[in-house]
Amino acid sequence: MGKKITCPSVLIHTNWSYDKNGILLAAMDEKDADHTHSLLKNDTFINVKSGHEFHFEKPKDFIKIMIDFKGKSKINNIEFILLSAISSRI
Repeated sequence: MGKKITCPSVLIHTNWSYDKNGILLAAMDEKDADHTHSLLKNDTFINVKSGHEFHFEKPKDFIKIMIDFKGKSKINNIEFILLSAISSRI
């Protein structure tokens, strides 16, 4: 699916770990994040020191990333608002 995404995007990767049973306690480990980044054609990859709910834990950092992304991309305001709304609910 990632290869089909060609619009500007931001992949924010947070801290991750495995529990004693080998269950991933995050959305992606480093290998998954690198693979996803390699599939996206026009993305910005950002590693942050935060838990899975980065946008709640560090909202100012999340907003700065999104504003910087908007400034660097040619995404229009409607797309940016939708992207921000979807990102904050994931």
